[in-house]
Amino acid sequence: ADRSKHASEDILRIVGKGVEEIRRITNGTESTVERNRDVVNGSIRSFEAIAAGVVDLRESIGILVDSARSQLDMAAGVAHRLKEHTETSSRRSADIIAVATGTEIPELSPAEASSRLGELVVIDVTPESDRDSALSIAGAKSIPLTRDFERQMAPMDRRASYLFVCRSGGRGVRAACIARTMGFGRVYNLKGGTLAWSGAGHAVDYPGGEGPANDNLEVWG
Repeated sequence: ADRSKHASEDILRIVGKGVEEIRRITNGTESTVERNRDVVNGSIRSFEAIAAGVVDLRESIGILVDSARSQLDMAAGVAHRLKEHTETSSRRSADIIAVATGTEIPELSPAEASSRLGELVVIDVTPESDRDSALSIAGAKSIPLTRDFERQMAPMDRRASYLFVCRSGGRGVRAACIARTMGFGRVYNLKGGTLAWSGAGHAVDYPGGEGPANDNLEVWG
């Protein structure tokens, strides 16, 4: 009976130790799970903050892009109005010169000029910086309306007939007026310039058959 009692007590002690070990392991596992839960929750909060930052950044970039587009549109509008103003001023200056010198310059329409190309020396006075790609009368000689214009015109035959052309017609009139004062008697301006010429479907080319190049000469108007 004593041996049975001692054996039972030993078994109870062993079971008790087992229970304590199980409790210890269980408590440790719960602590680990809790710590992992905190880490996961922290990661979730971090990702949420990053996502919110990305959204804010996207909105900021969108605002910057819209602002840049608006500024580009404004700049394009200003450039267009400036070009129109320059062309109008050039035409008015040519009219003033014509009135002051008593030399009204005759104009040829694209159709008239096309029918008379065989008898005309075509001079394109458009500065290189303003010339559109391949936008001039085929075979035209390039003498931009710069401070060097008169020097380049001086050797030309004053008995020939000259058609002065530019992008829209304003500089052509001015060039013809200057040529008239230099003793060139038969001078004409292409009405509407090379824009009207190409718009009428006539052949276009670079003046002298050369591509556009940067021109550092000072331009008159």
